[in-house]
Amino acid sequence: LGSTIHALRAFAMAMKHGVPHARFGAGKRSSLLTLVSCLVFLMQVWCVDFLLDFVGVPATRHRPPAHEGVWRSAWWHQRQPLDHIRKEGVLEETLARVTRHHVAVDPSPDIKEQLVLLHADPAVLLIPGLWSQQACDKLISAALCSGAMRQSSCSGYGIETSEAQAARTSDSVVMKPDLAGRFGAEGLVRKLVRDLTGVLGVGAPGGSAEYPQVVRYERGQRFDLHEDAFAWEQVKQDNYQRHATLLVYLNDVDRGGVTRFPNLHLEIKPRCGQGLLFFPAFRDGYPDERTMHSAEPALDEKWIVWLGQSIRYHKQPGGLNGGHSG
Repeated sequence: LGSTIHALRAFAMAMKHGVPHARFGAGKRSSLLTLVSCLVFLMQVWCVDFLLDFVGVPATRHRPPAHEGVWRSAWWHQRQPLDHIRKEGVLEETLARVTRHHVAVDPSPDIKEQLVLLHADPAVLLIPGLWSQQACDKLISAALCSGAMRQSSCSGYGIETSEAQAARTSDSVVMKPDLAGRFGAEGLVRKLVRDLTGVLGVGAPGGSAEYPQVVRYERGQRFDLHEDAFAWEQVKQDNYQRHATLLVYLNDVDRGGVTRFPNLHLEIKPRCGQGLLFFPAFRDGYPDERTMHSAEPALDEKWIVWLGQSIRYHKQPGGLNGGHSG
């Protein structure tokens, strides 16, 4: 490659100073010189791009747009292109990559031994036996006794509410502390938060766990393909993004109801007590579109509880940094 560039430069210099040739006039020589100069410049850009990729820095074409309000620090640690998919991997390397690109994750030694790496990049982790059947049954009972189950809410930036609601047909209840306490589920809500932020070690400056949602899918109900991350336009307005999702299946589902990640060619069959952890957004707040997923129509009744780990940013010179806004 270096010899090719050297040859092109030599040719350009020769054309600049004039090389006798009957087929080239002065005007043609000037046009050709411009063309060759452009080619040389493009070759140099390609060389730099290649070297960055070679040393592990994503190429400049994958750099996030420098929109106002983006966390622009260390951009080379942020996004991966949509077609960058890798199923196989090593758990330790995967956790380190998640910490660099998405959000800090540092599971306890005991839980780390139980983690099953379903997909390496983007990371999708399964935790068998995270909850006991007794705990699962108790949370289902509390949700039913609350009388607060309603059609699950769904919203999308720039999407009509009716259209969004049609994509999510399940029933759900948000388990806020007062509601959970009235029906004996406050300890379970606290456990879920501890599982995410303590046992699994997911967290970041300015991060907080959202209120858990208990969701029921009856026969034929579903949640169409969607992202757990908020739309980029909304993130720019609210300075807020969801970086991690922990989902716990509360019962066995033999027919239907799989969680499907079409970009990853991955389907998870619900089993009572198992947890599912994935990371829907990059550190800079951009959604990771590779983690789009759906809850396929249930044939048997399906129950889950899930919560997100979100970060609220505050503005500082040069972009957004994770932190409380006061």
